[in-house]
Amino acid sequence: MLLILSGAGILTLKAIVTAAPYVAYFVAGILVTLAWQKARACIRGRREGDGEQTEPEPTPDVGEALRRLVADDNGVLLTRVRDDLKLPNTKRVKQLLDEAGVTWKAVRTSRGNGPGVHKNDIPPDPSPVVADAHAAGCCCRSSGNNNSDNGTDPSGREGLHVEPIGLAGSVLRQAADEKRHHQINP
Repeated sequence: MLLILSGAGILTLKAIVTAAPYVAYFVAGILVTLAWQKARACIRGRREGDGEQTEPEPTPDVGEALRRLVADDNGVLLTRVRDDLKLPNTKRVKQLLDEAGVTWKAVRTSRGNGPGVHKNDIPPDPSPVVADAHAAGCCCRSSGNNNSDNGTDPSGREGLHVEPIGLAGSVLRQAADEKRHHQINP
C-alpha cells in the first residue's frame, strides 16, 4: 500500500515539474531556506550552550503585584497577574501564589469573573525591618534640653501628652488641665 502511494506521489510530482518546471525551483528554494534556518538555530544553540551558564530568573514578588493591581476592586484575576509579571501561563502564577501562601479562588472583579485572589486574601505589605530606628540624641533617648518639662516630677502632670483613641488617631491633652471645657454628646 505504501509503495503504491509513493509511486502515485512521484508520478504527480513528475507531471507538475514537466508542466511547470519553475515550480520545482520554487519548492527547492523553500526546502533549502528551511534547512538553512534549522542549521543556524542548531549552531546558535551549541554556541550558547558552550558559553556561560545562564542564571535563573529571579522569582517575581506576587504579593507586591497583587497589592499594586487590586486598587479599589474586589480582587485580581490570575490572568491580570500573569500579564503584569510577564509569566508564560496562569499555572506559573498559581505556583507562585502557593509558594507565597496566598489562596486563590473564583472572584468577581470589574474586569470580569474567573480564578483570582480576593482582596481580603492579599497579604499586607511587609513592614521594613529596622535594627535601630532612632539615632543617638533622638526621641526618648535624648538628654534634657533645658525646658521646664524635663524635671523629675513623679506625677508626670506637666506639659502636653498624647492619648491614643483607637484606630481613629490620637488626642493631644494638657496634663495639668483636668476639667473638661466641653461636653461630648453620644
